[in-house]
Order: sequence, then C-alpha cells, then structure tokens
Amino acid sequence: MAYTLCVLYLFSIQDIKTRIVPLKWVIISLLGSLVLRFLYSPNPFSEYIISSLSIGIFLWILSILSNRGMGGGDIQLVAWLGLTVGFFETTFVLIVSNLLVFCYRLIKRNFDYIAFVPYLCAGELVLVYLRIFLQ
Repeated sequence: MAYTLCVLYLFSIQDIKTRIVPLKWVIISLLGSLVLRFLYSPNPFSEYIISSLSIGIFLWILSILSNRGMGGGDIQLVAWLGLTVGFFETTFVLIVSNLLVFCYRLIKRNFDYIAFVPYLCAGELVLVYLRIFLQ
C-alpha cells in the first residue's frame, strides 16, 4: 500500500504541474509492481494480470466512445493500479475518485480538463484508511 500511495503521489504532482502522465514513469512503476507481486501475492498472479488488462481495455474503449474523455496516461495508470492492488480495489478507487471529481465539478462549476491522478490518489487513500480502520 505504501508503494502505491508514493507512486500515486508523485504522479499527482506531475499531473497537476504538466497534465502529463509520463510513460517512462508508468513503465518503471509497472516493473516495481511486478517485482512486489512476485515477492508477495495474496492472490494468484494471473488474477492481477487479468485485472490490469480488463480495466485498462475497458477504460480505453470508454475513452474512445466518449471522444477521449480520459487521457491515455490516466488509463495506463489505472491499469497499473489494477496490477498493483487488484480488480475490486481498483474498481473501488475508480468509484471514489469519480465521485470526488463529480463533487468538485458541482461545487466549482468547472467543466474544463482536470488532473485526474490526484483524485485517484485520494481514492487510494480512502481505500487504505478503510482497510486500517475496518480490521
């Protein structure tokens, strides 16, 4: 969890400053996640691969159908998250992050481009806190 939060925090800063999620960073994070999954994996490794691919492909198709409503870097990062934490956790993070974006847009009445990665980071923080406090 600490690895995931650190990576999302760094990506959040980059996304806010430049609105770009660098592919090099995603690849480095992916390699780190693969190493961690080989060292410790509570579920079968194939489950994480399927999670990553299914979420990534779904968001990619959704992005195409919505005229690029979500950036490619965001999609790659969410696919990385699927590999790192699994399907249900990534789905939870996506739901929370989209609810936060919805609330932001309601309050600020801002319908321009937003940096989505900080909301993913906030969604992951909610997941971490729920895991800690519900155990």
